[in-house]
Amino acid sequence: MKAAIELARRTNASLILDLTPERILEDVEIDIPVIFCDSHEISEDRNTGVEFFFNRTVRSLKSFRDLIYRKILRGELEEEGIVIAVHGDENMGFILSYDLSKSATFEDFRDTLSRVDPFVLHSAITLAMEIGREGREGQQIGTAFIIGDEMEVLKRSHQLILNPFEGHPPEVRDIKNRENWEAIKEFAQLDGVFIISSDGIVISAGRYLDVDARGVRVRAGLGGRHIAAAAITRETEAIAVTVSKSGGIVRVYKDGEEIMEIDPNLFP
Repeated sequence: MKAAIELARRTNASLILDLTPERILEDVEIDIPVIFCDSHEISEDRNTGVEFFFNRTVRSLKSFRDLIYRKILRGELEEEGIVIAVHGDENMGFILSYDLSKSATFEDFRDTLSRVDPFVLHSAITLAMEIGREGREGQQIGTAFIIGDEMEVLKRSHQLILNPFEGHPPEVRDIKNRENWEAIKEFAQLDGVFIISSDGIVISAGRYLDVDARGVRVRAGLGGRHIAAAAITRETEAIAVTVSKSGGIVRVYKDGEEIMEIDPNLFP
């Protein structure tokens, strides 16, 4: 514990991840933000081998990577900071130092933030997570938000139904305003996708994407909406946020590739 805190201070770390089942840093006063492992990460397996602890640490870091993304989007974490992770028990442990500035994954994420307003992306992801957790009227639903490069996206899509957002003032179509989320959730039950401007204004819902999806690869079991969402990000500079009807998993696509996957049930 002391070594982890000393390393965090010496490297000016932006964040410490306490991945220990016992939450060893919970009662420690420290001037660096600490995030703790949730109970779902605590395995009942009592194996104490080095390989077991290392593999579990890596799995935990993958889960917390998406939480780090969200902290960056909210402006709570520097994009080029250092994250210290501590994991183990009374027998052995690991301390890992993770430099975001040297991560290819986070470099890709930084490029994403150069295309759309971080607050817009954070709002869309948070709204998508609520839809994934709650569904609508007792049923799980799937949907997608296509954000940015809206003129090119509109050229490559058409309305399946009358656009329910047409003619309404921008302030009631702003995805950054939580007061508008109930209406968006209601229309998330429609077939098609939402088109969102780069500054967060909902342009349309129930939109069908006319894209060539040949060569686009998504995870096995995902349907046409995910394929089309990934494909539109390959043809344009847009970013896509999808919600899976099965399981509520939220995914983010850029340049035809998945760059983020979040299980909304694991994060507040």
